[in-house]
Amino acid sequence: ENAVFEQWKEDDASFFSTRACKEVESKIINQNLVIVTGHSGSGKSAIIQHIALKYKDQGWIVKRLKGVMEMIKYILEEECDLNSTILVLNDPIGKDSFDKASYRSWEASEQTIITFLKKGKLLISCRNYILFDYKVKGVLKENANIVNIEDVKCKLNNDEKRCILNKYMSNDKISEEDLTEILNTEAYFPLLCKLFSCDINQNDGYRFFKEPVKVVEEQIRCFRMEDRGKYCALVLLVLFNNNFCSDDVVRNKLLSYKFKRALNMCGLPQDTPLYDISDNLDLLKGFFVKKIGDAYEFYHDFVMEVTSFILGKDYPAELTQYADIRFLLRRVTLDNGSEQNRSCTIYLSDRNIDVLGERFFKAFFEECYIEVILHPALRDKRLIKVLLEKFKRHPKKLQELLQTKKSMYDDHKQYWPITDDTMPKLAFVALENEFSPLCSLVAFCHSELSIYCLKTLYQSKTDSIGKNLISAVCCNGSKGFLEMFSDESIKDSLTETFGGLFPIHITALFYKFDILQELIHLGADVNMKTKNGKSWTPLMVAASRDDTDPQNNKYDMDTSLRRDKTVQMLIDYAADVNLCAVNGASSLYLACQNGHTS
Repeated sequence: ENAVFEQWKEDDASFFSTRACKEVESKIINQNLVIVTGHSGSGKSAIIQHIALKYKDQGWIVKRLKGVMEMIKYILEEECDLNSTILVLNDPIGKDSFDKASYRSWEASEQTIITFLKKGKLLISCRNYILFDYKVKGVLKENANIVNIEDVKCKLNNDEKRCILNKYMSNDKISEEDLTEILNTEAYFPLLCKLFSCDINQNDGYRFFKEPVKVVEEQIRCFRMEDRGKYCALVLLVLFNNNFCSDDVVRNKLLSYKFKRALNMCGLPQDTPLYDISDNLDLLKGFFVKKIGDAYEFYHDFVMEVTSFILGKDYPAELTQYADIRFLLRRVTLDNGSEQNRSCTIYLSDRNIDVLGERFFKAFFEECYIEVILHPALRDKRLIKVLLEKFKRHPKKLQELLQTKKSMYDDHKQYWPITDDTMPKLAFVALENEFSPLCSLVAFCHSELSIYCLKTLYQSKTDSIGKNLISAVCCNGSKGFLEMFSDESIKDSLTETFGGLFPIHITALFYKFDILQELIHLGADVNMKTKNGKSWTPLMVAASRDDTDPQNNKYDMDTSLRRDKTVQMLIDYAADVNLCAVNGASSLYLACQNGHTS
């Protein structure tokens, strides 16, 4: 934590207090929540860090937090002194895009946050296109809490731009013609001033502000040709998922192997010492990288995205093999022949599909398997074909797909591509600490792969087909999947729970009425109560789910029809409408609470 504050102080040495900063300072004096919003690279984080350091100098406890869950955990700690604490939180509900999982965590904890705000203070930075997403509600959406630094009254004027630029270098070094053009720059202006102050960029003059991506790309290409030590240092930052520490390389065999591979990729001797790389990273500080404690990371998201994109174009196969799986989920996909319009995304050609298939195949049997399940490329027929061939060549590996593993890691969730389809399924998987890769394939409807695996396992007369598989089938909703199991095995599973839910509750939760009917015919109790502390019946579960989406009428209509059919089926099979949960809520109450008038 001290290292973080040291980095803040270093950044703050060149900080210029703008009208936007003064507005935030004024607000945080009179209220306890201020959200600073604007474009990437516009100075949001610099503003809240500057103000937080001021409060720290006044004796306040300043806590930098990495996410919503970490914030809630800290707030609930007994030793947390609410009266003199100011929390700092960057991008709590998404960085590149709106993060439904993080926002759900915020929503679920909003009352706890509001209680904290009666005494403590909270400074948040958030990109404007994320904060103003129509799904964001509550205190995050209250105008009184927001300072939009892109608004006319806060937007950088030319005088402020001159002062910011002058903080990093003398305007005398810039021609009047270039200065006029520089002051017309809008995007990334504070960040570009900082980066421009490095000697390697000043030769480009105004062009650096006009075409920063091209300038950074040219600099990396120059490193590749003329300074392989610096180039390798950047490669390592990408392969190490934006966190490189020499001590980690010494202690961890996998990281040591990645280090050797990076040396090979960059044409450096295998006996290159770690301190050479650290020395090169030190030389890149202030432009490409920054150092917090013993670890190096990219100076800004902008620099990381451009660097990763360039390295991905240079070494697509190596990056696919050795980069962190979360990087692949966020930045790597298959070229499907359509327009490549995703910014800083690496599109793999057909010749690299085998490499991606090999990486995914290995990851299926590791703790990071959920990232593979969520990757959009796993639905590509070309990749499915590669994976099926690998399973055929390694039939014994199928048994390992049945082994349960931890599936939810808070530090991974920020990288997950959350959609209206995956969100409820992720919430379902999160009900238990562990899930098997095969169950995940089934639950997330990777039909071709999961059908092959199930059929092959049955043919090999596997004694146990796997814990929670019927629960996964209920989440999937395919009647064809259910028919692969004997009536006896289905009956045996009717009294097994997953996260306190019996199979009949899971079918009700996802409105899978075809399977629901089969379970009832096999003896499932329509009035069975959950074992998760709520004691809900299947009817309560079906009536309670709120999945309205005001911007997608088709989705609403389809969901509403499936919900109504599920509720009607339960009632037709004698579900008791008058049964109540532990808190006294009935099915009718829950339906009214969520506005399900039908």
